[in-house]
Amino acid sequence: MSDFFISADELYQALGTPDAPLLIDCRRRPRFDEDRVTLPTARWRDHTRTDQWAGGIPHGTEVVLVCVHGHNVSQLATATLRERGIAARTLAGGIEGWKGRGLPTIVKSALPGGGEGGPSRWATRIRPKIDRIACPWLVRRFIEPDA
Repeated sequence: MSDFFISADELYQALGTPDAPLLIDCRRRPRFDEDRVTLPTARWRDHTRTDQWAGGIPHGTEVVLVCVHGHNVSQLATATLRERGIAARTLAGGIEGWKGRGLPTIVKSALPGGGEGGPSRWATRIRPKIDRIACPWLVRRFIEPDA
């Protein structure tokens, strides 16, 4: 595959590692709403507003965009991000190809904010102990990257 696409197997192997890409579910809103699942760590963003949310992507972050079949929607968003100098790729086969391979998904209602675009608020104590210092890292790394 070209460097424009990433295979489901390649993406699956990268999840949970230090080099895991930022996943953006850019399915059209009606398709996103009718499906009860998404990919682990994925956040929904409107593909028609890529220029607006692209500025919030941290410098040097690799991004993988996911739509239903990996065609027009995610490819257009990927091209827009690449024009801005962001290392972006499209998931080959989209979320349907991912599910067809039996790879894990998560129920959107389990996401903080129900899978919507905005981050949730996390609180900790004043003068945290050692175990509490790791908590923000854990939350941002594995639970909610936008926290």
